[in-house]
Amino acid sequence: MKFKSLMTAICVLATANIVSAAPFAYVANSGTKNVSVIDTATNTVTATVALPDTQPTIHPYAYSVTVGASGQYVYVGLQDTNEVTVIDAATNAVVKRIGLGTDSPGGLAVNAAETRLYVTSNKSNTLIIINITGSGASEITRVAVETAAQSNPEGVVLSPDGKKAYVANSTTGSIAEISLDEANNVYTRTNLISLVNNTSPYGLAINSTGTKLYAASYNGTASVINTSTRAVTDLPVAAGYSVSVSADNSKVYFPAVGLDKIYVADGTADTVSATTYSVPGAPWGSAIAPNGKLYLAMYSGPDSVKVFDPTSNTVTSTIALPAGAKPISMGDFTGPAFNNTITATSVTNCTITPSGAIPVNSYGRTFSMTTTGTGVCNWVADATNTGNSGSSYAFATPVNADHAITAQFTAGTPYILTASWIATQGGWIVSNPAGINATSQSATFASGTSVILGVNDGSAYQVQAGSWTGDCTGSLSTCTVVMNANKTFGVTIIPKVIGGGPIYNATKSTYHQTLAEATGAATTGDTIKISTAYTTGGSTTGTTGVTVTLSGGWDQTFTTQTIPSPTSMGAVTITGVAVIATNLKI
Repeated sequence: MKFKSLMTAICVLATANIVSAAPFAYVANSGTKNVSVIDTATNTVTATVALPDTQPTIHPYAYSVTVGASGQYVYVGLQDTNEVTVIDAATNAVVKRIGLGTDSPGGLAVNAAETRLYVTSNKSNTLIIINITGSGASEITRVAVETAAQSNPEGVVLSPDGKKAYVANSTTGSIAEISLDEANNVYTRTNLISLVNNTSPYGLAINSTGTKLYAASYNGTASVINTSTRAVTDLPVAAGYSVSVSADNSKVYFPAVGLDKIYVADGTADTVSATTYSVPGAPWGSAIAPNGKLYLAMYSGPDSVKVFDPTSNTVTSTIALPAGAKPISMGDFTGPAFNNTITATSVTNCTITPSGAIPVNSYGRTFSMTTTGTGVCNWVADATNTGNSGSSYAFATPVNADHAITAQFTAGTPYILTASWIATQGGWIVSNPAGINATSQSATFASGTSVILGVNDGSAYQVQAGSWTGDCTGSLSTCTVVMNANKTFGVTIIPKVIGGGPIYNATKSTYHQTLAEATGAATTGDTIKISTAYTTGGSTTGTTGVTVTLSGGWDQTFTTQTIPSPTSMGAVTITGVAVIATNLKI
């Protein structure tokens, strides 16, 4: 499997206007090298995002659009310049450019986690899968979408569970079904669905349950595909490049670019209404916003977006675009609804981007921070210093409440404290000030900071005596490190002994600290329980002829035994008593 580096450039606007909380539509204008941002609450253009023009002699033909599930990023496919541009929706700034080499982008799709971008290429006849985690981008692999020499793939959609992608082969009348194993980066074309009477499928849409796939057609009939049986039903709709499904799956809209009208299909009966609706101006792209209205990119005369209200079946608004815009917008170009707000506030020496009141949905968003001056910036989330001094921060998802994010600056040369611990029975080390924790074994602290280290839960775990290493020494339960250089430490964490000791004679109800002590006090028939916290081995003692049972795998209360999960006792010497051992590892 190949991993191919892609051209990536970061470009952040110095002055960024933060958007409001309304859902937005992002219209790719093929004729004016920009994207029009439309507030769907007011149906007005609130921003125009200039697309990269580093090759002024080549027109960056804005063709396809998709918006991530979080609404944080907008992805725009630029033909001729062969790249995908990524826009930060909070700042309307171009933050990433993903070069495709000789491949020209067709349709786009992005997974819910926004770690994988799927791009159809009608030059290489493939679906290109790109890792877009973090600030970079790299090609993972590509999948051939047809057996024919050239199928000109266009639209692509993902199933709601993210396990399949569907690609429209526009010149061979077929749909490629591709299985997606993102965890293992395994992508395989599993089926090729022939549409027979749909000879030119372009745009695709899938209903919210993933049971029906719809394909628009410029020639022949449109199609609805049962994704379980792959049975195809023809729909008497033609001359269209896009298709949109209502949120409740009851209606399917097919704009006919060549006929200046909209066809409406029943999402349950798979039939097309005899009534069509006039929309002069060549409706090319289409998308349904969270408000339930259909937004139509009108390719010709005049350059605009028309808003079709399915309740009244009329165009209720016409939104003017730049002269010569020629909007196309292949794909779902409307963003999600936002239910909450994260208020981000920069402080002196710590600049957070984006800042202000940032609308979010359950997917949240990632914030970045830059530090100026000599010192450390820690993220402060909801008034709590997280101890996290990393360059980015995101609240745990799902985000279902308002939050606040800011920073705290501590002056001084920054030094890194690196941890390494062994905790076979659970537990971890935490630091005060915060920074070291279960998920972060390194943290940055300002020069002169005294960092106190200890176990996360002192009632359940303890530091094994004498196990501190590196810049921590001694046998105490905590360690203090003064950060005057980069430092490291190691430690072993063991379950805390509960009661009188890690060994319990269940017959006599007595606790013991060592194996020798327990067996020396035992009589024939006694059952001695060994907790998982006992790992120091030792020797048995006691009277010859006495037989005892040693039983391992017990918790610290000696009420629960896990089998098979033996107590690893270490080296044991058997003398004196005879031993029957169960669930022990020596």
